[in-house]
Amino acid sequence: MKQKISLALVALIALALSPQALAKGRAANKYQASTTQIRIVENFWTALGSLDAEAIKQTLDWPVSIVEASDRETKNPQVLTSPAEIDKEFAAHRPASGRSEFFGTQLSDFKVQLLNKSLALVTYTAKLPKDISAAREGDFNAVAILRKSSTGDVWKIIFITVPK
Repeated sequence: MKQKISLALVALIALALSPQALAKGRAANKYQASTTQIRIVENFWTALGSLDAEAIKQTLDWPVSIVEASDRETKNPQVLTSPAEIDKEFAAHRPASGRSEFFGTQLSDFKVQLLNKSLALVTYTAKLPKDISAAREGDFNAVAILRKSSTGDVWKIIFITVPK
C-alpha cells in the first residue's frame, strides 16, 4: 500500500512537470496560488532544522512521503502514516546541540503551481549550511506537494524531497 501511494505521487509529479502540463498551467491556471503554500514549506524546514517534532507535524498530512534525493541517487520514499512515526524518528536522532544538520538552510526561487483547488506543487531551491554543503551538492532543487484540507483553508505537505 505504501509503495502504491509513493508511486502515485511520483507519477503525479512527473505529470505536473511535463512540458505540456507546465504550458497549460501557465496559460490557464484558474486557481490562485498564495503565499500559504510557501509558508508551509518554510515552516517545515525551520522545524526540521530546530528538530521541533511538534512543529513538523503541523506541516504534514498523513500519509506523507519523504524522499531523500541527490544528483547521484534517490532513496526509496519513506512513507509515514501517523504523527507517532515523527516522534519515533526524532527520539532516535537527537544531537546534543538540539539542532539538525539542516539548521540555517535558506530557501529561495519558489514556484507554486496549483493543480486544482486542493493540490499544489511547490518547487524551490534549498541552500544548505556550509558545514554540510561541502559533503553534499550544495544547493538542492526540491519539490513538495501540498493538499488543502476539505475543512477550511489549511494546506499540508503530503510529499517532500530532502537532501540525501
